[in-house]
Amino acid sequence: VGLGKTIEACSIVKIMASDNTFVRALFVVPGALVNQWKNELVYKFGYSRELDRGQSVVVAMEDYLEWRKDYPCSRWDILIVDETHRLLANKELYDVAAEQKIALAMEMEKACFALDPRVVRVSASEVGTGSSSSVLVNSEGLFRTFESNIAYAAVSPVLAVEDGQIDGDAYRFTRNFAELDAQQLAKEAVEDAVRYIGAKSVPSGNMPIVFEKGAMAALLKTFTGVFSADAAQKGLSLLGDKEGAVIAADIVTLLDDPSDGLGLVGMPFDGEGVPTQKKAVIENGVLNTLLYNLKTANKAGKASTGNASRPSYQSTVGTSPANFYLQPGDLAPEQLYEMAGNGVRIDSLMGMHAGANAISGDFSLAAKGMKIENGKLTTPVEQITISGNFYQLLKNIKAIGNDLKFGFPGTFAVGAPSVLVEGLSVAGK
Repeated sequence: VGLGKTIEACSIVKIMASDNTFVRALFVVPGALVNQWKNELVYKFGYSRELDRGQSVVVAMEDYLEWRKDYPCSRWDILIVDETHRLLANKELYDVAAEQKIALAMEMEKACFALDPRVVRVSASEVGTGSSSSVLVNSEGLFRTFESNIAYAAVSPVLAVEDGQIDGDAYRFTRNFAELDAQQLAKEAVEDAVRYIGAKSVPSGNMPIVFEKGAMAALLKTFTGVFSADAAQKGLSLLGDKEGAVIAADIVTLLDDPSDGLGLVGMPFDGEGVPTQKKAVIENGVLNTLLYNLKTANKAGKASTGNASRPSYQSTVGTSPANFYLQPGDLAPEQLYEMAGNGVRIDSLMGMHAGANAISGDFSLAAKGMKIENGKLTTPVEQITISGNFYQLLKNIKAIGNDLKFGFPGTFAVGAPSVLVEGLSVAGK
């Protein structure tokens, strides 16, 4: 190992920090101190097994630092292997029994029927937990791991109304199973269905649009790929030469945050082992950076932004954000309706795959929502199509709400607050 001495004993000690990260330290111990060293580990940290080659022990960072005061480096050598592990998981979630999940799912279903006599069935009542562990190793000595978990619940009641049936839905994801409230989710789902009873189309025209937070997140997710350096270098994004240029309204800041929380897609390193970092992709309307992996960064003469994506060892390396979201503003949604005056709030969008061109930014999507009249929500709206261009939409954002919400997490998560946009075309009756 380049120390100029023979290794008589070595073990890997995992030094745990308060933020659930740890470094792996390889202790190389001169033979005369082996027994003393082992005894110290047992006495100080309660490690009861005999330490042989390759075994490991977890040591709290503060205890380790205190211990090192008494044993300076001249006594033995320490090689920091790497910052390997990040625990993005709630250990209590692993103990949630299947019976608890079944009981919660059944409670949500029962609550939907109890809330409204028009509920004729519940098409889905689902509760689950999931976990993942990622390990990245290469022949250059890289060894990094992290694990995460999640709990989720979703329910979709179906109501019978005069002209047919209408459905609603609600979902929640968290790392704390106790936060999954069956009664609240059932209430939200039933209200979601009731809201659109009697929905009608509206006259066609250009009008102010308020994208409800879920609809805005869905639209942003559809066009997330345009911020990939890989797409830009292949001519599949119009942002290839726009870094440093104004591409959005000055109130728009678009963030990628791999730290835990928010969309619950945290990752301490990307698919190539590069440490991740929070970054403003767009800041006050200016495109600060695209998302780079090592290959695309090298091609552009830049550093990787830590956005290499590799869902499986069988996958090729791509580019992906982690928790990708539009920074919320200070306005309540009701204030956005007042600013809109007369227009439409879009609550959901359909036909994303067929109706959106990720290269040009053009979209034409079926939608439903609520009519805005004199600054207030009035009647439900359906059978409309909204058309526009994503790049132009970013420039036409006039106000941003304070109600940030993330869509359901997958390889990455996308979130947005409600947003007021001008200049969109609505095709209705």
